[in-house]
Amino acid sequence: MTIRDLKKLVRQGEGQFVEFKKKANHPEKIVKEVVAFANASGGKLMIGVDDFGSLAGCKYPEEEAYVLEKAFAEMISPAIIMQKEEVKLDTGKTVLIYHVPEGSRKPYRVKFEDSSKVYIRREDRSIQASAPVREIIRRRQNPKDIRFQVGEVEQKLLAYLEQHRYITVAQLSQMVKVNKKLAARKLIILVLANVLDIHPFEEEDRYFLRAQ
Repeated sequence: MTIRDLKKLVRQGEGQFVEFKKKANHPEKIVKEVVAFANASGGKLMIGVDDFGSLAGCKYPEEEAYVLEKAFAEMISPAIIMQKEEVKLDTGKTVLIYHVPEGSRKPYRVKFEDSSKVYIRREDRSIQASAPVREIIRRRQNPKDIRFQVGEVEQKLLAYLEQHRYITVAQLSQMVKVNKKLAARKLIILVLANVLDIHPFEEEDRYFLRAQ
């Protein structure tokens, strides 16, 4: 990647496929970005670019890379193979770019001392995946024909989505008077059957009618 290409990409800002980090001094917070990209559609992690798109660069890129890659090896499961690229700036400093592919062994997790967490990319944020999102990610790895019956719950759900942009597990549970576990199961099946799309959110996932 040339400096010109880098500047053009940075001007577009952070988003679904791009994340900026000025330094690698908190690698435990950066690994979740890599995991989130791998659990979604891949992306680029740029070290040496601040949140406002300023190309600060890394004075000692080898040290930054060592710290990061050590964290990647120790904290990500399963391992993610990514390509590293270095772009040298006119200042003599370097921007590190990690090209993270969409993973083939989802869901990927960040390992902590006593737990592990799954993250997913949503626009310009990496958020912790809910239980339904984790199940959808896992089951999409081994896709099968999903069959379901359009019963009373499904009819009410689809009618609701004809009038509203989205629905949540809590809303469906309240509307059809079933517990949240069953409501989530109904929504998961419809996502896997490509009837609905799920948009992960930190507060509560939202389910939309899939665009035809």
